[in-house]
Amino acid sequence: MLRSRWVTAFLIVLLVVTAASSLAVLQGHVQGTQNSNRPVPRTRDGEGTSSRSRFPVVAYESEAQPEDRQPEERKNKNRRYDKKGLVSKSSSKTVTQTVREIYGLKAPEAIPTGQSKAIIVGEVQSSKAHLSNDKSGVYTEILIRVDEILKNDGTLVAGNEVGVDRPGGVVRYPDGHERLYRDFGIGMPRVGGRYVLFLDRGDGEPNFRVVTVYELGGPEGVTPLDVGRQFDAYKWTSEEAFLEAVRKAIAGS
Repeated sequence: MLRSRWVTAFLIVLLVVTAASSLAVLQGHVQGTQNSNRPVPRTRDGEGTSSRSRFPVVAYESEAQPEDRQPEERKNKNRRYDKKGLVSKSSSKTVTQTVREIYGLKAPEAIPTGQSKAIIVGEVQSSKAHLSNDKSGVYTEILIRVDEILKNDGTLVAGNEVGVDRPGGVVRYPDGHERLYRDFGIGMPRVGGRYVLFLDRGDGEPNFRVVTVYELGGPEGVTPLDVGRQFDAYKWTSEEAFLEAVRKAIAGS
């Protein structure tokens, strides 16, 4: 009887150890993909707006020069992404993507006119990833040709180009390994695409930041790049209907 109890106890301990080991392996896998199984908004051609191909690549060592050797404008842009604690110093070859989920911030409205100092329609001319000065953050700077100004902060001119940015980018380490860093739910505009961009920036900031953005020009209509139920209200509506809704929202704000 005593021996039977010991055997039962041994089997229970073995089961617990096996389960713990399996959980550890599973957690290691999740760490490796870093929430890559999160739902991603889809465009009409099936490409995710948070697809890796939309994020430009920056070499980890390419911007390792001392801060005082960088142009002052670039230092100012980089500084906004310092102290993020996002980009790893080592390549960690088993990790291909890190997705950061931020809590406590107010989500933008579907048409965030009150949260935007400027709203434009434009085409992406180029995009380039940059590391922050302390290399703990990465962001993508996007050059937009301004085709139409729906709301102006006084600095925009139709036909000119304006720089905007969003967090995220692919970092290439010295050993050749590439790792995507991005915020969950934040899509990235693609070069050549046409967009309605809702923009904001603080006093003295060199670039606008993108509050949210909608892609235009598809056969099925407008596509929101960001994740959120509020954005689905305008998903695949016609370009004309969406722009009319934006103009009405601006007039009423």
